[in-house]
Amino acid sequence: MIVCVCNCLSEADCERAAAARSVDAGEDLHAVMGATVCCGRCLPTMEAIIDEVRARHEREAAKQAATCLDEVAG
Repeated sequence: MIVCVCNCLSEADCERAAAARSVDAGEDLHAVMGATVCCGRCLPTMEAIIDEVRARHEREAAKQAATCLDEVAG
């Protein structure tokens, strides 16, 4: 799905860029991908993508930490 029509940025591109870099806002995500904000209609969707990628990373880190604690305790 295209998230940013002005710059032809896909959801998959945004997810990869958000996962590879520390970004806090849609504007940051644009910059990481070498684009600039034009109309701004994509910003809420991009920020939702950033939040989801961040949450996914936190879940994975918590799962790894729990596995490590289980190994140490076991």
